[in-house]
Amino acid sequence: MSLNAVRVNKIIGLGRRYADGTEALEVAIVSPPPGIQPRAGCPVPFTIQIGAEQYLAGMRSTARTGIWLCPDLRDSAGRRVTLATVLLKTGFSKNQAVRFGRAADVVTLLSR
Repeated sequence: MSLNAVRVNKIIGLGRRYADGTEALEVAIVSPPPGIQPRAGCPVPFTIQIGAEQYLAGMRSTARTGIWLCPDLRDSAGRRVTLATVLLKTGFSKNQAVRFGRAADVVTLLSR
């Protein structure tokens, strides 16, 4: 699925799996979080809260594919974690519509 075909912020599957069998997921973005301006070809780093935890995330953009939340995150200890693992453990699912909230410098991923 092209990200440009998405009409709401939505969790999408990438069709590839990690070693543990979990499908890689991204968030296709129609409406970026307030204060985050995606730039083509360069990931924009920001802090995102998913569930009770905060992570360093990246948002990417290209004219051809649109805007998306990258599938890899960093936890508070700087360890790499997958967006898919975090989403699934906090109750989100593939094809779910989502929205963003913002308080101070932290963007929050919310159910739509």
